[in-house]
Amino acid sequence: MIPFFYTVSDQLVGTLQNIDRLRNHILTTPLSPQKEIQYRWETMVKRIHGITILLDLPFTQNNIAELLRSTQRTHTADEALLLRFRDTIWWLAFDWIGSPQAISPATMRDLLEHCCGRVLPTVERQFVRAVSSLTAYLAPGNDHALVQASVAFHQIALMSFLGTSTYPVAIAASYLYLYKSGFDLLGMASFKKELFADKDTYDRIFQEARRSGNLTHWNEFFAESFTSEVEKTWNRIRTKSDPLFFPSSWQLNERQKAIIGALEDPQAMINNTKVQRLFHVSQVTASRDLTHLVALGVLYPHGKGRSTVYTRS
Repeated sequence: MIPFFYTVSDQLVGTLQNIDRLRNHILTTPLSPQKEIQYRWETMVKRIHGITILLDLPFTQNNIAELLRSTQRTHTADEALLLRFRDTIWWLAFDWIGSPQAISPATMRDLLEHCCGRVLPTVERQFVRAVSSLTAYLAPGNDHALVQASVAFHQIALMSFLGTSTYPVAIAASYLYLYKSGFDLLGMASFKKELFADKDTYDRIFQEARRSGNLTHWNEFFAESFTSEVEKTWNRIRTKSDPLFFPSSWQLNERQKAIIGALEDPQAMINNTKVQRLFHVSQVTASRDLTHLVALGVLYPHGKGRSTVYTRS
């Protein structure tokens, strides 16, 4: 981690006040469960597309939507990387939204494992050493969550020893700090377009901060980009506009709605066998329903194969 410093400028203060205002609007605006599922799905597509922009991968948003809906079990290395990132976001949403736990080097090690799977012990040790001072610096929590997210992204994005996983880990770390402070915005918070669309501007501001160690301008850029994207989300909610990547054929049937209802209890879990028994359907139909709800981000899978159980995400 490079030595760094920053100041909280008047411009940044104004941006942070704006994101707090948008957060209140989103959290207090009535939204049907169906629309919430649709908007969360659209946001996940945007999140993953941001990764592909940074890594120069040839995926369109429609390609990503198809990947997330796919039930195939074999994937290319790039597809597997994107699906691991999705699973990491699920993990963060399940374990870290509003969490009272402190973010520690061990937390970051868990995040690295979720994003990358197994890594070489030397890489893991180097990563843990590098994030130790970062987590200690951000631990007091005096800064706004968006500033913490910005600093975490910049410092981890400098860790080139992570290879192609550098940006997924950096972005996931940003969501970690946002989620811990309750800035998940119902699963509709995204960095996607505004931050990464203009690669020249992004690279210039990022490298300027790297060379000087002064993250003031970077934090302003990061916060403005995130806030601008959230403002677009708010406008879609306010106008009740249809999502871009949610085909009408993906409406929930009555059985799938009932599966969600069966998991209202926070301690409740369900598996394929229980779905079969509750709704008198075959193993294949139960599997199709559960896969559908997982793809939409409504259910969260725990375990693998026949031992998999599901909870509300």
